[in-house]
Amino acid sequence: MRTIEPWSTSFTDEGLPPSWRSYSHPSGPSYFCLPPSKRRPFRVLTQDQLQYRETAKDIQEMIFSLLQKTTNCDASILSQSDLVLTSVRNYYCFMHHPTRSIYWAEPVDLENTMMFHELQGGTEQQVKRYLEVGYWHCWDAFSCVQTLSLEVSRYTVDTIVSAMTSVVFNNDTSNVTYPYETLQNMLNIIQAANDYKTSNWYIGRFMKRLVQDQFRISYGQLIVVTTREPKAIPVTPNKARSTILALLSPFLLFIPDAHLERLEPLIVDRYTVVTAWEPFLRDLSEELAQAMLLATIMLAANCAFLAIPTIDSQSPDTHSSPAQIASYLSLSFSLSGFILSMIMYRQFKFRGAETTSAVLGRAFCEDESGSRSRLEHLVLIWSLPHVFVLWSIIPFLVAFLIMCFSGTRVVTKIILAVFTVLQGSLILYCMVKFGGGRGLHELLHRQVEAHKEAAASDYPSSSPVNATTPLATGDGGR
Repeated sequence: MRTIEPWSTSFTDEGLPPSWRSYSHPSGPSYFCLPPSKRRPFRVLTQDQLQYRETAKDIQEMIFSLLQKTTNCDASILSQSDLVLTSVRNYYCFMHHPTRSIYWAEPVDLENTMMFHELQGGTEQQVKRYLEVGYWHCWDAFSCVQTLSLEVSRYTVDTIVSAMTSVVFNNDTSNVTYPYETLQNMLNIIQAANDYKTSNWYIGRFMKRLVQDQFRISYGQLIVVTTREPKAIPVTPNKARSTILALLSPFLLFIPDAHLERLEPLIVDRYTVVTAWEPFLRDLSEELAQAMLLATIMLAANCAFLAIPTIDSQSPDTHSSPAQIASYLSLSFSLSGFILSMIMYRQFKFRGAETTSAVLGRAFCEDESGSRSRLEHLVLIWSLPHVFVLWSIIPFLVAFLIMCFSGTRVVTKIILAVFTVLQGSLILYCMVKFGGGRGLHELLHRQVEAHKEAAASDYPSSSPVNATTPLATGDGGR
């Protein structure tokens, strides 16, 4: 247990190597800075705890090794740079302040970082945007030693104002991940910091998130992207809706398809806009409340229906007349829908603050199957309460029709049958047309295409293409 000595008013990190200085980040952790020297024209920044000899030794060895690699580098570039080091995996990078970028003293493969492994066709300017993301991450980690110039301040304000403009003019389809109120609060913080001349650590915190979103949105695009519609990652066949969803969707009254069609615009290149998910989850919570109300109505309706004396008189001993059996099924479906609605509504109502992040975490967890299957599982679960309530209406309608057809005249039966068939056909058409049956259509389309490919393979071309033709080599196909 550490003891504080009497009259202690200042606390500094002891045991640091010579010339190293200690700083405290506003968020709490300490980091260390080594000022430039005649032999080394750049500063060195690290978050490693240099009080430990082994850690300090590893950092000094990394500095010496990098000095050997920078002997032929332009001194003007190094003098405007900071070296960021960590002994974990011997990682390092240089922060170049004039270009707001990071660089290395050796070739670095970016294909294994972030989302480069899925995107193709990025331009040099888009790659530079990725390097700018790294720059602002370093700024945020070592903010107290950074100098806020007028150019950087204007660039920060311009970036925030640009994001606010996108939200204002594309409110429903904006690719900005922050609402207008949050962006306005960023501007208020910048104004207050400029008025009171406070530290500039907030610059890195704002910019690393805004620029990172810009990189994710624009990388791989050759046009200006202002909405969530253009996608850089192409939709491959394995990203199409699964066979299970296509087969279950008709039995679930196409409600999962309707949910999935609304969610698809919110997912761009495997990234999501949380501010767009929150309204969907609020609507889903309202739908659960409505399902709970409808289930309550159906429970009361079935109880009242079973209490009709003529229904019970058809089989007074066994209580198993066709109308009673249908009403029992309706009662069971409505009770299941009420229980599921109540459980899910409580989940969304009392855990709303973490629902969005929790849902996104479960839906887009990295695995071999990808995010599509996990999202379909969520959609199937979300549709169950409403499906059970709607299915409770069908057997209740059957029970009501059995009662109407029993002991009535022929004319009444004919009229009732005609109108029942017409209404059922209209309801079925509306369900397929407007309820979201695209999953079944995609399944049938894939099966037709598979049969066409199989038929084409059975009858190969009689004049194969010469391997030396431009079509085979690719010279004449562009």
